[in-house]
Amino acid sequence: MDGTDINHTAATSRRATQAQAAIYCTGDLVCGEREINSEEADTIRRIFREFAAGISPAEIARRLQSLTSR
Repeated sequence: MDGTDINHTAATSRRATQAQAAIYCTGDLVCGEREINSEEADTIRRIFREFAAGISPAEIARRLQSLTSR
């Protein structure tokens, strides 16, 4: 691998990292300021569990909506 390959790899890696990061509405990159909302995380885990169990997205949505209409 020559110097060009290393530079290309580093540039590609930086772009991938930036693409995965959040961006403020001002266009500034946000790094390390994310926080997991426990209540929302429980809902996301439920959605993944139900989908993995073969439940359709439409049925999952109906189930979630029935919880909010109580």
